[in-house]
This record gives sequence, C-alpha cells and structure tokens, in this order.
Amino acid sequence: MAKALPHFPPFDISDEPGAKGPRWKKYITRFKNLMVAMNITDAARQRALLLHYVGEDTNEIFDTLPNTEAAEDENTLTKAIDALTVHFEDKKNIVFEEYQFRQARQEEDETIQAYHTRLKKLAQTCEFADVDREIKAQVIQHCTSTKLRRKGLNDPTVSLKDLLDYGRTLELTETRIIDLEQSDKAVNKLRHTTGTKRHFNSNTRDNHMKPNAVPKPTQGHKKHNDKKETEGKPRKSNSTCRNCGKKYPHDGGMLKCPAQGSECYNCGKFNHFAKYCMSKPRQENVTGTRHSDRKPARRSGLRKLSDDSESDEDVFTLSPYSIGNNHSKHPMFKVRVNDTWLDLLADSGSSINLLDCKSFNKLKPRPTLEPTNVKIYLYKSDDTLPILGKFTARVETTDTQTIEATFYVTEGTGGSILSWRTSEALELIKIARPLITPTSDDRVDQLVRQYDDLFHGLGKLKGRQVKIHIDETVQPVAQPHRRVPFHVRKQLEEQLEKDEQQGVIERVDGPTPWVSPIVVAPKREPGKVRVCIDMRQANKAIQRERHLTPTIKQIIKALNGATVFRKLDLNQGYNQLKLTAESRYITTFSTHLGLRRYTRLNFGVSSAAEIFQNIICETLAGIPGAINLSDDILVFDQS
Repeated sequence: MAKALPHFPPFDISDEPGAKGPRWKKYITRFKNLMVAMNITDAARQRALLLHYVGEDTNEIFDTLPNTEAAEDENTLTKAIDALTVHFEDKKNIVFEEYQFRQARQEEDETIQAYHTRLKKLAQTCEFADVDREIKAQVIQHCTSTKLRRKGLNDPTVSLKDLLDYGRTLELTETRIIDLEQSDKAVNKLRHTTGTKRHFNSNTRDNHMKPNAVPKPTQGHKKHNDKKETEGKPRKSNSTCRNCGKKYPHDGGMLKCPAQGSECYNCGKFNHFAKYCMSKPRQENVTGTRHSDRKPARRSGLRKLSDDSESDEDVFTLSPYSIGNNHSKHPMFKVRVNDTWLDLLADSGSSINLLDCKSFNKLKPRPTLEPTNVKIYLYKSDDTLPILGKFTARVETTDTQTIEATFYVTEGTGGSILSWRTSEALELIKIARPLITPTSDDRVDQLVRQYDDLFHGLGKLKGRQVKIHIDETVQPVAQPHRRVPFHVRKQLEEQLEKDEQQGVIERVDGPTPWVSPIVVAPKREPGKVRVCIDMRQANKAIQRERHLTPTIKQIIKALNGATVFRKLDLNQGYNQLKLTAESRYITTFSTHLGLRRYTRLNFGVSSAAEIFQNIICETLAGIPGAINLSDDILVFDQS
C-alpha cells in the first residue's frame, strides 16, 4: 500500500539576481533533512522525490540542462543537484563579497552576538583562509564598544570566542547599570522637589519679616527661578545623561561619561557638571579675583559678566570669605558711598562695582535702583546670579577727591567689591604696567633670514655616505605586494612624489632580488601619511655594526656645570645620510605605482639607529658643548 508523501514546498524561481543561489542551497539542505526523516537512502528515489518537490517551473529548467544523467558509478541525486546549483548560482565576485564583509559595522542597537552572526553569514561567500581571524579583526575594528576594542588590541592572542564572551559581559553589565540608575531616578526627583519647596517657603517667610528691606526681584529673576526648577529635574536615562547632558547611554558605560572625575562648582561634589547639579546652591560670601589664563582653585566658582552698554565678558574666580573674620589678607577699605561708610574690597580683577543687599540696606538715603541687563553667569552654566538693579553714587575715601561710580546690587550677603577702575581712581590700588624688554627673538629672526636656504627642503650631510653591510649568503626574498586602501592612495602618491623630488627615493628599472612591502600609516597632520617599509625579511641579510649609544649617566656627566641649554631636532634625520650605490638594492619596496628604492638611510633598516648615532657623534666631535642622542642634539654652556 502506497504511503502519502508529506507536504514540502516547491522551489520559487522568481527572485532577484544573486538571491536564488543562497536560497537554493537552503532548499537542498531542507530536502536532505526530509530524506533522513523519511528514511529514504536510495539515490534514485531521492532524485525522483527532488524533481517532484521542486515544482513544474524547476522541472522545465532541469529538462533543458546538459549532463544531467549520471553514469553508473555516479550518484544520481548529486548529479541532479550539481546541475541545478550551477544554473541557479550567479558567478561569484570574491572582491565584491569581501568588500561587503569589510563594510559591515555594528549597528547602534545591535548586540555583539547578532553582529557576529551577520559577519559569519557574510564570510560564507568570501572564501577566507581563516574565517575566525577575519571576523575577529572586523569585530575589533568596527564594534561600537571602546572597551571591547581595547581588549582586542591589548591582547592580540585573545580568541574570537573569548572576545565575544567579553563583549556579552559588557552588554549585560551596561544593562544592569541602566536598570539601577532608572531605579534611582524617582529618589533623586523626590529629593529635588522637596528642596525646592523648602527654599520657596524660606523666601516667603523672609519677605513677611522684612517687607521694606529690598525691592522685589524683577520679572527676569522670576523667570530665572522657574528655569532653575526646570533644569534641575533629572534627565531621562534613555535620552540624555543627568550628569553631563550628553546622549545616554554612553559608549563604554558610565566610566566614559565626560563628567566622571569632574568637581561640581555648585555643590563641591564629583562626577557631574554644575549645569546639571540637583543640589541647592551654597550661600557663601565671595570676593572677586580675576584669572584669565588659569584654572579655578578647588571649591571656587567662576562668573562671567556682560552688559548692554559695556562689552564686559571677563571671567572671575570667586573665593569664599567671612565678613565676621579677620580680613588682614584681603584689601578691605573704608569707603563712603553717598553719605554712608562701607567696608568694600578693592578687586583688581573686577570690571564692575558690586553691592550685596546687606550693604545696600545700610545706605542712607537709599538710592532708587534702575533696571539693567547685566548678568552674572555660573561657569559652564546657564544659571545667572540675580541682579536687582544699578545706581550711581558719590564715592570717596578720607585721602582722595570724590568721584562718581555705578554700583550693581545683587541678592544675598556675599560681600561687596570695588572694580579696578574705581579702586585706581580712589588710589586704593596701583596698577603695575608690564615692562616690555627685548628678547632674543629678533636675533633668531635675523639668523633665519640670513640663512634662509637652510630652513627649507631636506638637507644632506656632506662628505659621508652610508654603506649597508649585506650577507650575500642569505637567500633574497621578493615579497608580494600589499594592496593600499583607495582612500589613502592620493596621499601616498603625493608623499612618494615629494620624496622623489627631494632625492630620498628613486625608481627601480630591471630585475631586483629584494622587494619589501609597504605599510601606510596616517600622521597627526591632516592629509599626510607616513610610508613604512616592512624590512623584516631584508633585515635577516643586513649585518649590524654594533656602535654604542651613550647612556643617560654619560650625558648627565657631560652636562655637569652647564646652566644654558638648547635642543636641536634634525628634520628627517635618517634621510639626510646618503646610501652608497651598492647598498640601495636591499631597500627596494613595491607600490601601486611601481618599484622604488631608497637613496638615503631609511627607517626599517635594523642597523640604521646605530649607524646614524655614530655618524652624528663623529660629526660633532671636537665641538665643545654639543652632544647627541640619535637625532636630538643638545647644545649647552656654563654661562
């Protein structure tokens, strides 16, 4: 009794070019699994079932294919599968397949396991000799995790499996950190809201106790308070970081947050910026001292002042002090503002006069405040110190004439300061003007102009040529050419042309026994590359000269008693030594423009360092106060 055949889908031949081949391979794999499940081992029966299941369209194609009949010693199923495989598979372009593999980068939300699976699928059509090695290199170069990349570079012997395990561990750790930070978000929000409400109640109570103390803040100040409450709220953990304000999560975890290790200028704590600080600002007395080119001292805050009528954009360091303590270290002076004597600080770094509310309330009669656009910004923050207004008053001391000055009134009791202009006009301070003294720069410029030809191009040591000693018994090796990436070929061609014009390299015509490959490395200077010759094979035939290099102790002994020093750094020092004609053939290297070889001593030669050190040392012999260590020449004297 015949058994009913199980359902198996036909092969769909309608597909884009290049897609039928991979689908056909999957189809055959599923068909063979079906044969195993049905326990059918006869090749003829398997072939018949294959032609039955593939469908009418594929059968028509099979009938037109040549060489589909199997010989007596051939497997009929294999013969049929091979014929259809040749038909469905497009001609493989290995270069394009490898290009697609090299362009595969890990996506932003793609796990390391998914990225590895995608690379394995792409590598199936590349015919790599070592698939794991290629996948490992691709993961190191194009993964999104800096820690994973550093792991692969620091330990070249790490296996692909260990590298993937480390990547999965990093992803799991990052996920747990995000969960922990999300659980802390509600606590931080509650604390901030409570602190804001307490601060508001305190202000309300003070206003009832002292209704005539100071004018109410302007509308701009109210907006400022609203802004602070808005900015103080924690950032969403899936959008922006609540410590630095940048995109969250960070690549590499929280250790890569720009705020890590930074001290907050608002609360004095670490690992967050003042702009995103959720602590209540500290109420401190401050004195203003200007530092334009210096970092602020610890537990200090910087302020930047600007005005609508003055271009005042100075940066200030505000250091704490207490009014009730001894101020012998601070330049405090008795100054009469209108008819009231006040203790004010003469600040040589401040460009405006500031009065706090405590000093302003002492003025009799109290001046009328005028509105102003002056703002004091917290350093690296949009938060402003509230300005209540400004007024103009007579200012005098016991020893000088009366002048007029403008004062700006701020909230709080942080102290009052006089600007450098007012302090100088009252003769409280004296500004020392810098003395401009002639330097040696003029003489240096004169020497550069006098010997202009020595400061351009590449020099050459006269009267000396370098001979590379070569062991002729070593079998020469002509290594295969290494392909240079297209995106650096233009820079490489420019560097080769420059070296050829300067006489550093020359073209090679005819046979050559030694050929070394090149490695192109980018320089720090944009658009420039460094051409490195891989001479590991050639160095096996180069005999070293074993010249000695001076030790640090020898150099220190030679410098004993010296007080004046100057260091000279040779430009392309190796390339200033000419090679003898019989030594050049071993430096031959291959480029996409053809063979080149060096006419000057080059990096990569195993004996280059000791040869260069010895020749420069001999050149400087007899010159007092000159010693070299490789291409660094130290000139010194006792006076």
